[in-house]
This record gives sequence, structure tokens and C-alpha cells, in this order.
Amino acid sequence: MEDNPDFAVDTMPAKFPSSEPIRGNLISLVPSKEEHDKVLFDTVGAPDKHDLWRFIPIGPFETLEEFKKQMNLFRTSDTDQNFIVMSNDTQTVLGSIALINIRREHRVAEIGFVLFGHRMQRTKAGTEALYLLLSTAFDQLHYRRIEWKCNNRHEMSKRAAHRYGFIPEGVHRQHYIVRGHNRDTAWFSILDGEWPSLRTAFQKWLDPSNFDAEGKQIHTLIELRSSSS
Repeated sequence: MEDNPDFAVDTMPAKFPSSEPIRGNLISLVPSKEEHDKVLFDTVGAPDKHDLWRFIPIGPFETLEEFKKQMNLFRTSDTDQNFIVMSNDTQTVLGSIALINIRREHRVAEIGFVLFGHRMQRTKAGTEALYLLLSTAFDQLHYRRIEWKCNNRHEMSKRAAHRYGFIPEGVHRQHYIVRGHNRDTAWFSILDGEWPSLRTAFQKWLDPSNFDAEGKQIHTLIELRSSSS
């Protein structure tokens, strides 16, 4: 990152995510299609999954039809691209993740609509999903800033942002009204100049050699980030 904040910048716009899947070792990020809606609703959207939506500013949805309307908004948006997280082994839908609030002219986007089914939470697959989206945004689509925002009361999301290497930027007070309640929003970001060392840490963490015979991590992502910086 430059010491002078007024440094010259390449003005070529970032690219919008393509319609092709992003393949990893464990999971793939598949651009949302109508055929995914029912399975995704069953995984993260059905009434018995409403706890997943506590800190999401939209939803939860009582019916599949309501959920489909929201997914169609994503699919017709020119500022959002939602991905289905799909297991490579079983082709099972595990959750969703998106690039939202895309501002191609400024090369900025936000990680959003992170909804992982209970089976995917706190797993290697969840970290790979985040890595694949960050890698695509920085290495292929030419973004210079990726944001992470969450309700300031959402401690798990803030811990995740820290683990992934996002830098805290403060709290926007009284930022939203969500379901009749105030929301203060915590802001985090990763810049393109910070990504190379983070990329190395993600790759080391995801490598099979970082896990023992029981599947437990040997080095944490935070430890590997420290050694890569």
C-alpha cells in the first residue's frame, strides 16, 4: 500500500464474475441458477434454518416462493453475483456466498450473503470457499479492494474476518434499520497489495499436509498469516 493516499491508479474497470464455476479441491462455487433454489432453500432457508439469518439484513423467508424472488433479484442484478457452494465429491449444495455491491469502475466489491449450512460451518470447505472467491476477485477480475461488513453484534462474523486477514476499519453507527432494530455495521477490508501474502497463507493452510490423520489442523490460518507476512 502506498504511503501517499493520492497515488495514481490504473483506471481499467474490474471484471464482473463470469458464469463459469470456480473449482477448488473440496468444493466449487457455481453461479446461482433457478434449478438450485429448492435445494438451497432446504439447506439454509427453510423455517427450521432461520437461526442462520439472525444477522443477515434480508430474510428469513417463510416459503420457497419468497426465497425464489430474492434469488431472482441476485440473478438479474448488475452489482451482485451469488454462488452456490457445492461439494465436489457428492454434488451436494452446502450453502451460498456472493460478491455484492460490485463497483467495477472503482474495482471494489464486498463478500456477502454468506450462508453456510450447519454441516459446512467451521470446516475446511468454508475456508476454501472464501479463498476461491478472494483469489478470483484479486487474481482474475482485477479488484483492488474486497470488503467484509457485518452487524457489530455478530461476534462470530468479526472473528471470521480477523481469521481470514481482513483489516478492521471501524464501525458505522446507526447504519441500517433491520427488522425494526438498529444495526451498527463493522467494516473490514483486504487490499490488492495485502493479498499476495494472504494467498500464500490460505494455500498453506488448505494443503493436505497441514492436517493430521484425524483431519485436525496442524497450523492455524492466523499462524500461517504471521509467517507469510
